[in-house]
Amino acid sequence: MQSDNQRRGRKAITDEEIKVGIVNTMHWDSRLDASEIKVEVDNGNVTLSGCVSTYRLKIAALENARSFNDVKHVENNIHVKYLLTEQPC
Repeated sequence: MQSDNQRRGRKAITDEEIKVGIVNTMHWDSRLDASEIKVEVDNGNVTLSGCVSTYRLKIAALENARSFNDVKHVENNIHVKYLLTEQPC
């Protein structure tokens, strides 16, 4: 069975390339502090973890991860820590 990349005539991208691409995209996204978010990739399945201060930032990280064609699924395990109400992550 051919992958989407093979059908489109594109070279398959590795998990490490996906991870680096997502981290770089988050780094350049002025909404996010990429150092607060951990990215793991396994066979095109991305898991995000870490801690952000708002739900909007959690969604921004999800959007960044989904922006890559080679990503099959994103599991967003990022925790939202509201500034005054919770202990640090």
